[in-house]
Amino acid sequence: MTKSKLVPMMISLPKEYRNRLRTMAAEQNLKNPNKVTSAATIAKEIICDHLSIALESEKKKLKEDL
Repeated sequence: MTKSKLVPMMISLPKEYRNRLRTMAAEQNLKNPNKVTSAATIAKEIICDHLSIALESEKKKLKEDL
């Protein structure tokens, strides 16, 4: 993920996904109490990682097509 300006975005998730993100955040907070992690932070990381991979894949495909 690039270090550009972050902008807020509201998303809706199924309740079970929200609950899983909350559980993941709680687990990370227990592992490292000095760094507070939220469900929203984890969701942002997952989305940004996925989009970065997708964009790299698109760039690679475009280069192969040339």
